[in-house]
Amino acid sequence: MKKLFFFCFLLFVANILFSQQINGKIVADTSNITVIKIWGTHYERGYAYGYLAGEGMADIFKNYIEPSYGSYLTTAKQWIEDGTNISIPEEYQTEAIGMIDGMNDAGINTDELDYLDVLASNVILDFYGFSSKNEVVDIGCSAFMSWGDATIGTDIEGKSVISRHVDWTQNASLIRNQVVVAHIPEEDDEQPWIMIGFTGQICALSGVSSSGLAVFMHSLSDASGVATEGRAYEPIWFSLRKALEQKDYNNDLQDDADDLRSILLENEYGYPKESIITCISSSANIEDSLIALVAELACVEPYHSFRSNSYEDLISGDNLYAANNSIVRNDAHNYCSRYNSVVANMGDGTLIGDDENWGILRDYSHSSTNMQFMQFIPDDKILKVSVTETGTLAYQKEPVVFIIDSLFDLSDTLSNFVNIQDFEVNISPNPVNDILKIEFNSKTSNVDIKIYNIAGQLLYDSYFENENSAIVDVSSFEKGVYIIHLTENKQTLCRKFVK
Repeated sequence: MKKLFFFCFLLFVANILFSQQINGKIVADTSNITVIKIWGTHYERGYAYGYLAGEGMADIFKNYIEPSYGSYLTTAKQWIEDGTNISIPEEYQTEAIGMIDGMNDAGINTDELDYLDVLASNVILDFYGFSSKNEVVDIGCSAFMSWGDATIGTDIEGKSVISRHVDWTQNASLIRNQVVVAHIPEEDDEQPWIMIGFTGQICALSGVSSSGLAVFMHSLSDASGVATEGRAYEPIWFSLRKALEQKDYNNDLQDDADDLRSILLENEYGYPKESIITCISSSANIEDSLIALVAELACVEPYHSFRSNSYEDLISGDNLYAANNSIVRNDAHNYCSRYNSVVANMGDGTLIGDDENWGILRDYSHSSTNMQFMQFIPDDKILKVSVTETGTLAYQKEPVVFIIDSLFDLSDTLSNFVNIQDFEVNISPNPVNDILKIEFNSKTSNVDIKIYNIAGQLLYDSYFENENSAIVDVSSFEKGVYIIHLTENKQTLCRKFVK
């Protein structure tokens, strides 16, 4: 009996010593968005992601990915494994292996899922670029970018901003498994970045980096062609991830739209699935073509077509808009109804601050399949995200606001974020000079108020008990953008004000 006890004790100790550390945590789960932070090597990040969110991955695979592929799933996995038609960088394959290991160790029923299933989930659009079968997903998307002269005279004063719709199939498993995943790499040549999408994605349908680069994928609906087998195409979402994750990809000593351009051009035969990519970076890059870029990609010539604000389109000034039709490719100038609606409602292209940029896309470019709506201000590192819930589309909701640097801080203990609809707040005046009044409608009226600058530094912290308003003297604050965190019952609402 003593020997048996000692043997069991050794097994227990070995399990502690050799079990995989979970390099991740769920930092928020509200407004139908799960916010996850993962760090370490590619394997460690994949393991943590699978351990923490594997149930959502299994749900989407069973109820969306597998039915969408149908009998083609086996072929897709074979292509991924042999790399002849679809070539996925090794580090991402390692991450997918880690994800499956994490799911298994978390006790999640994977129903014999393997790492190839994870990868197949991330290349479904690329796979169907090899055939004329395009009904696999009802995807649209649109984006509106403003910077420089377009934003001068507004609260962001010359800085760049992009708002972006994700239009996607209204599948129930997708709706209930929407995520924001912050990656904090251990690798020296990589930098932190954030994926906004669906559980199980290890690529970038939508993403932003710690250096202030944002890339978003749209469908390109008016280009036709079938990808050529044997060309070992890199999947488009993984190319976008490289643009975000790799430091200064083209080695020109700055992170800008040219890093994305370099990655896209390395894929000399384009991409299997026709697509449009929108990209924006910090306005500090000065040159317009380095700040904002639209790429139109196809698997037949011309493979790559690029548009900046120097191209003669209908959008005036330092603004760019993209939906799903060719503009620069073959000089098509195929302007859709959404494009024309944005043009008709943006005035002369000036005085477009972040609120105006958001409002123009919200009001004049949404669709009935709007799944996610987001905005990124690179210089301020502010990300706003709203996602659809059953019965409510993303553009109909107020966004959750993140200072992205806080998602990359491993020492933080973020509280939950909540939607403005759950916690009514009025901030006035905004912009403010000296005295800020904060009125809040809470059942308990016990609220902790913190104010941060855009660098994430805490400038004000006070607790108000049994009150429904607060007066804050901000006269000593420098001019700029600030974020207020109002915490009540361990839930936090973020609001912005300008001084």
